[in-house]
Amino acid sequence: MAWDTVAAEGGDVALGYRLASLIRAAGFAIEHARSEGVLIQPWEESFLPTLMQVMLPRMIEKGVVRKGELDLDTLAHRIDEEHRAADGTIFWDLAFLVSGRHKSDR
Repeated sequence: MAWDTVAAEGGDVALGYRLASLIRAAGFAIEHARSEGVLIQPWEESFLPTLMQVMLPRMIEKGVVRKGELDLDTLAHRIDEEHRAADGTIFWDLAFLVSGRHKSDR
């Protein structure tokens, strides 16, 4: 739901995969390019219920969910139950970092 909302707002949910190529095309030499997984460990409290609470008005506005269709307390409870039942790491997202220097600065 979160990524569907970002896409509905016109966001490019796959931008990170193309970031280095876009920066090179803009005339920069890539100095560093990496990605890392955003993980929620079994002993950590999940930030997902808070994220859904913050994003709910945007989800409704973009038609991803209808008002009253998503109960945040139930969602938080189900996420917590799933997290405990899995007893493992939740791989939530990939974070990308690309840094470069304009070729004329070399």
